[in-house]
Amino acid sequence: MIRRSALVIVLLIAAVSVVSWPAEAAPPGRPEPADAAETTGGTININTADVKELMRLEGVGRRVAEKIVEYREHHGLFQKPEEIRWLFELVRAARPRVVLEIGLDCGGTFFLWSRAAAPDAHLLAIDTKPVGRFGIWSPLSLVRRGFAVGSQRVTLLMDNDSHSETTRQRIAALLDGRAVDFLFVHGDHSCEGVWQDFKTYSPFVAPGGFMAFHDISQNPAERTKGVAQFWREFTVEHETEERVVNDEPGFGIGVYRVPGSRSQASSSLV
Repeated sequence: MIRRSALVIVLLIAAVSVVSWPAEAAPPGRPEPADAAETTGGTININTADVKELMRLEGVGRRVAEKIVEYREHHGLFQKPEEIRWLFELVRAARPRVVLEIGLDCGGTFFLWSRAAAPDAHLLAIDTKPVGRFGIWSPLSLVRRGFAVGSQRVTLLMDNDSHSETTRQRIAALLDGRAVDFLFVHGDHSCEGVWQDFKTYSPFVAPGGFMAFHDISQNPAERTKGVAQFWREFTVEHETEERVVNDEPGFGIGVYRVPGSRSQASSSLV
């Protein structure tokens, strides 16, 4: 049986990014409380709330609240709603049929891509996190594979280093000649690591497709300095878009669109 705390944490990570969204996209410019999650008594900031405050969220008990705080301490803060909504809308407009995420972690953004992708999309993720002692039947794997809707397929490469040639070859085999429409890079936060992910997996992205990088803000937190440096270097020679909400250290999302049209996608990607 899937552990309830694992499922609740994943859904909270996704929900905090889309809180207050209606079924259709929120109207442009609609004000939203940053990093807020709804409670019966108003909103709380999931990036700063302590255990007692988190327990005010519906369905969150002490154990789950403590897990959320523990996650923040080890992995950093959650997404900024305004930034991830912007990216979600870009992905939803593209309706990608092949999505690749580097750095699955708890799977919050991966859940969002499943809701933005085409009904028959293939969603792939790479992460160094071990899958668990029960393999594909572990809670982590079952929950993430359960994100698929319609005829979508989910493939998880857990306990895999995105910088490994073996992992690159596995991705090539899984794609079987199909191009990636959307690539999300949120793995190794060193400058060299992000560059390596870009150089390794950007050849798989179709002309007209796009890739996104998280934590590109030029006011970086300690753990995001490498990504900020990568983005400074990358934007010198590439035309990009970005969304950085405020000067709070860290965060920020950058987007690079591969020149060309989707009809030009190569069928030789090995």
